[in-house]
Parts: sequence; C-alpha cells; structure tokens
Amino acid sequence: MRPRLLPAVLGLGLSGALLAELMMTGQIGQLDGYILPADRNGVRVGRQPGRGGDPVTDRIVHRIATSPGQSVSVWLGQLQHSVTDGVRERLVDLDVLRPTSARRWWGGSTMEYRAADANQAMLPEAEVFSAVGSDRRTDITLQVAMLVGLTDATGLRGKMPVWEPGPMEVRQRMADLRYALPAPLSSLLSDLEAAVGAVMLSTGHH
Repeated sequence: MRPRLLPAVLGLGLSGALLAELMMTGQIGQLDGYILPADRNGVRVGRQPGRGGDPVTDRIVHRIATSPGQSVSVWLGQLQHSVTDGVRERLVDLDVLRPTSARRWWGGSTMEYRAADANQAMLPEAEVFSAVGSDRRTDITLQVAMLVGLTDATGLRGKMPVWEPGPMEVRQRMADLRYALPAPLSSLLSDLEAAVGAVMLSTGHH
C-alpha cells in the first residue's frame, strides 16, 4: 500500500485526524483555536471517553496536558513528523496492516505493509463515496462527516477514483458536510487545510 499524499501532507492529515479523534472522544478540547486538556474549559464535541487509548493517542494527550493552550496549527506542525509511524503501529496491532519483508530492486531487503483484508482497508474510502453520493444527510455519522472533511482538507479528494456525481458537485457536498460539523471540528479542518496549502506551496506543488 502506497500513500497518495506527499509524506509531509500525510503527516499533517494524520495529525488532524488524531486531534479530531481526541476531540470527539472528549479527551481534549478546543477553544478559540487553542487545544486544551479535557479537564480545562475547552469546547468538546461527541461522547465522553469510554475506552482506553492507545500509545499514539496517549502520547498526544500527555503532550497536550504538559503544554496546554497551544494553537491547532502549532500542534499540527509538532505532530506531523511522528504520527505516521504511530498510526502504522496502531493499524498493525489492529491487524489492518501486516508487515512483510520485500526485496529492493538494487539489493537488500526492506519492510512493507500490506492490507490484511482488502475490503476492510477500502471501507473508509467507501464510506466517503457513500456520504458524498448520498442525498440522505441524516444517515451520515459525525465520524464519517469528519472523514469526508479530512479527505477534502488534505487534497485527497482529487486523488481518489472517478467521482459520481461530478467533481463540482462533490466539492460542494463536501463543503456542505464540513460546514455542518461542530465548530471545533470545522475550525480544525480549516487550520489543517491552511497547513497543507503551505506545504504544497513550499514544495512547488500547486
């Protein structure tokens, strides 16, 4: 499995996704664009935490608890360099990805990661297609709406297979879903989109 995003953009996208996950489970809050621990007066969305975390999210919660009050954009910048490995470890632990040894064409071996179940691996993409292609807005969960927003904010929308309906309508439907999100999540996506745009400009990608 090879990422469709530049490594820096992938790191930003995963950072945004993890911050959103922690907001939706009530483990962190966001107030006026600043990230706060859950025991502060941050504006939270979604349910309260009802399950234990995992190493990657536990590390983020600990860092936020020891350095509260930093902006979303600062956290995106700080987390983007380390989250990819942590998310990969999580997916391996959940048996979504499986490590396999592969040979490099110039010699030597390397580790690759393949989907344990192709249908399971494609499920998030299928949920995005279903949400954007559906007129039944009441059937879309907060998690799926956020996944759509992350797809849009990272520029992944243009790297997915041919859309039905057309690209302009897809863009509008994604914008509608983003607009309907709770304010902390919608604001997070705006900060993420700005960070992605800055990376694309700095690397000469437009």
